[in-house]
Amino acid sequence: MTGYLERLVLRNLRRLTEAEISPAQGLTLIVGKNGQGKTTVLEGIHLLSTGRLLRAGTENDAIQLGQDGARVEGTLTGGTELAVTLRRGSRKMAYLNGLGQRRASDLIGRMPVVAFSAQDLSLVTGEPADRRMYLDLEISQVSPAYLRDLTVYKKNLKERNALLRQEEWVSDDLLATYEEAMAEAGAGLRQARAQWVTELAPLARDAYATLAPGETLHVEYLPHEEWMDAEGAREDYALNRRRDRERRISTRGPHRDDMAIEVAGVDGRKYGSQGQQRTAVIAVKMATRALMAARRGEWPLLLLDDVFSDLDAQRRACLAEWASQPGGQVILTGTEPELAGSALISAQALYWVDSGVVTRDEIRG
Repeated sequence: MTGYLERLVLRNLRRLTEAEISPAQGLTLIVGKNGQGKTTVLEGIHLLSTGRLLRAGTENDAIQLGQDGARVEGTLTGGTELAVTLRRGSRKMAYLNGLGQRRASDLIGRMPVVAFSAQDLSLVTGEPADRRMYLDLEISQVSPAYLRDLTVYKKNLKERNALLRQEEWVSDDLLATYEEAMAEAGAGLRQARAQWVTELAPLARDAYATLAPGETLHVEYLPHEEWMDAEGAREDYALNRRRDRERRISTRGPHRDDMAIEVAGVDGRKYGSQGQQRTAVIAVKMATRALMAARRGEWPLLLLDDVFSDLDAQRRACLAEWASQPGGQVILTGTEPELAGSALISAQALYWVDSGVVTRDEIRG
């Protein structure tokens, strides 16, 4: 068990010079006008959990103007301490109980989160790489084996691609050494992805039906090739070396996979309305949280960034009811408390953010 996030401290992260919050074990609301810094609170939590920013842009963009660095610290129940430091011109550093980690990704799984923000619409509207990122991030939080396979696969893929770009001839034997590692790790990735989506699909379908009665959602894993085991991968890589040499890049493997998301029987990316696309992403995130809870035996922390603004009243009500249910921490941002509807009643902590200053509502707190 990882425990709850008891304390969060943010320094020089975007607009927040110094802020501290103590999230409730249930629902915490963070309210403020756009551009005041409320999303930055969620971004700090996401950075601690995954080593990644919640929003697009470089890590330098997340450091407050005029500052050389930023830092986020979190304390979990039980005393576990997490921290990430950003420095201009340097790689980010992650810390567990004060000890530096080799990679920021070493914090993954310590405080699992499921997040929804405007950036996540790319899960439906974006490219296959966006959906692969979803699979990699979420599965890594519940499976150390998947994270290891992902690290090994990416490292050897990078090395193989570097060889293919060389002007000098590269032997089959040399390429095969990297292909062997890619085959073993790639088979692990594919099998884990297939199992994840198999379990996710019915949960997402039911969640979507709750948010949009009468409509359907279908989610399906789409491996780029048919092979699912290491032997099939080895044969495929060997058969396609000539083409890879011509194109100077690895054209086969899990780094080309995709995940189909269909709304009302059609491709959500091409034919879904904005409302359907947004609802589909929320449904997938709802399903992800349920699946992660089933896998780990505890609820992941749920981050919802301004999710109510573009939903109709019915969908807001369904989402508010879901966010208010007992079980796990939920941190929800919005421009007005009233948009949270029934969730406002069950909120156990309320923070206001104005011009980068975070204040707790003592009446609610």
